[in-house]
Amino acid sequence: MKKLSLFFAFMLSILAIVKAQSCQIFTIQLDSQIVSHPILELNEFKICEGDTLIIGAVADFPNNNEGYVQTQSNTKFIWQFESMSIDTAIIVHKPFDQPIIKNFILRAVDVNGCNSSNQIYGKILTSGNPIVEFESNIIAPINTTVLLNASQNDNSTLLFQPIEIPRPPVPIVYVNDDTVFLPDGNNICYNDEISIMNFSNAQVLTNPFQIKSIVLNMEHSYLEDLSIRITCPSGKVAILKSYSSSFPAMSPGGVVANSCSSMGGSTNLGCAIDAPSYNLCYLSPGIGFDYEFRPGATGCFGTGGSTVECNFIDQCGTNWTFQTLSPSTSNVYTNTPTTPVYYGSFQNLSVLIGCPLNGNWRITVCDHLAVDNGYIFSWGINFVESLQANPTPYIIGVDSVTWTGSNLTPIDLFSASVYQTNPGLYNYSVSVHDKFGCDYDTALTINTMVSIENFSNEQSPIKFYPNPATYFINGSTSNTDWHNSTIELIDQNGKLIQTVVMTDSSIQIDLSNYAVGQYFIKSTNKNNSSHTVKIVVIR
Repeated sequence: MKKLSLFFAFMLSILAIVKAQSCQIFTIQLDSQIVSHPILELNEFKICEGDTLIIGAVADFPNNNEGYVQTQSNTKFIWQFESMSIDTAIIVHKPFDQPIIKNFILRAVDVNGCNSSNQIYGKILTSGNPIVEFESNIIAPINTTVLLNASQNDNSTLLFQPIEIPRPPVPIVYVNDDTVFLPDGNNICYNDEISIMNFSNAQVLTNPFQIKSIVLNMEHSYLEDLSIRITCPSGKVAILKSYSSSFPAMSPGGVVANSCSSMGGSTNLGCAIDAPSYNLCYLSPGIGFDYEFRPGATGCFGTGGSTVECNFIDQCGTNWTFQTLSPSTSNVYTNTPTTPVYYGSFQNLSVLIGCPLNGNWRITVCDHLAVDNGYIFSWGINFVESLQANPTPYIIGVDSVTWTGSNLTPIDLFSASVYQTNPGLYNYSVSVHDKFGCDYDTALTINTMVSIENFSNEQSPIKFYPNPATYFINGSTSNTDWHNSTIELIDQNGKLIQTVVMTDSSIQIDLSNYAVGQYFIKSTNKNNSSHTVKIVVIR
């Protein structure tokens, strides 16, 4: 809809005023009784990969029943997790399956549509499995000490690396493209918000020039009756454009910076369609122009503002030509090339010093007279580049490693030794403990054998080739003491899976029925000497 009836606009304004007057203050906080993980300083949560974070909210109503009834159940809690869907329940469940950092904002609206007087900002850090490589099957002779060690060195039984969670550069440009319709109004105000959660929770605006610009893309057919203001997350307000020199009233301590960013007469914004009600394009949006408010700028967003001729053809074929306030970005709808104009805010933006950078930044556009129409197509807030730090990655280290199994002796926080006196297959578990208190588990087997002098093919009296092998492996020897040897094929679990006898000095072993992986070939000659080599089957 492009225009509303005067009666409807009037009723909306009355409802808005009544609603604003009847709000009862209330606050919110995280519910420490309904949470799956401890709430740390600055509302941080450190969780493990694969965990589901359960988190709840609770409200406090100090003025309850003065005008209406506020309860936990009739309050709408709004959880906004960075790049995730919005939740509106009292308790939310969020799964996290990979190392990541997520910011979140919690706010609430009571049964009367009133916002909580505070917002909660928090952060979720998720760790990940630090195990990079693991020797899960070990073959060793009996009566030999086997060292089990975990470290960041490549020759470890278990190789781990600290989890490194990258922190993307903090964005400095925030834009909301949701179209907001501005109907003919009688002090009707429309709001739109941008939620920012990428800065640190303690970071505040220390200088108004840290705001590079506040940009609106809009069209409106009568500049005179508009007022525009920006509200920061802590509730501080700065007037960008005033309806008159005294309305809306400034907050205490406010200083007029550009008195000409007020009123404005019949000047248009953008290319507005101001068609009569019988025209098919009566309700159609026009063309929005970019208008930038910049700290220190002196362009007049009102009386005396620079204008340019706008020309365009609407959907009904009507050619519109009229003067409109000069845009801050050149476009094809002006009849002459224009120099971008940047506008000074009516009120000095220093009033926003101390505002948190994180939170909901709100644009409010009020239409004070029922003689016009318009749209906001998008708006945004841009911060200066100096706020765009390249943060270092978040590192989650490993605290210790626990080895569990038979005949095992701990050595230190990362190592243990095993000494087995009997042959067999022995199972062990391993648990890696990280700095978040997360455990990442795995297992290994140690196959102790009676005699394994050497796994090296080079030192073996019988040479086996090719290695790695595919479907067959050959063996040959020039040492007559090893002619007619017995050959045993053993899998990585120590199970004997094939026995063959060499024909004099050579043999071929069929591997086609065996899966890819690691195997051992044990050769035993007529003098009962033996030697074992390791082979790998590939396809």
